[in-house]
Amino acid sequence: MLKIALVISMLFQLGAAVFSISLVRRTRYNISWILVSAGLILMAIRRLFDFSTLFWESNLFQREEINAWIGVLISVFIFIGVIFIRKIFKLQDQVEKLRLESEQKVLSAIINTEEKERQTFARELHDGLGPVLSSIKMTLSAIKQETLTPFNREVINKAFNASNTSVTTLKRNCQ
Repeated sequence: MLKIALVISMLFQLGAAVFSISLVRRTRYNISWILVSAGLILMAIRRLFDFSTLFWESNLFQREEINAWIGVLISVFIFIGVIFIRKIFKLQDQVEKLRLESEQKVLSAIINTEEKERQTFARELHDGLGPVLSSIKMTLSAIKQETLTPFNREVINKAFNASNTSVTTLKRNCQ
């Protein structure tokens, strides 16, 4: 049972090393993944030594000493790799900050453009429609009310009031 567990452990560690090596190209700090991969490979080698002692009685090497040195190397590789991985996360944070600043600038530019368009529309409306309404108001006020029938006088007064209200509303909305 121990033999099977050691083989599975060794395969998992080699698989993790291969997966870690595949990430080397995708990161800016390639050394981090190389170190982590090396640590995982060394862990698999340690498992291989453990596995070999189950089959061979003779010690070609001092197992405890090699195990200790491999453990030290694993610790150093993983530690340095994690430091580089931390730098990757800091870089990702900076990229996120730049993205948010960029989005804020784009949103601000959109709002400014919309405000300028609104002002341009209001100015064009005021300059184009304002004089026409004022002209209608002056024309209506020039009509001699005495010559009109009471019904026509009422219609002219309503038209004059409507044009007066339109000029006032246009001035208020275009400022």
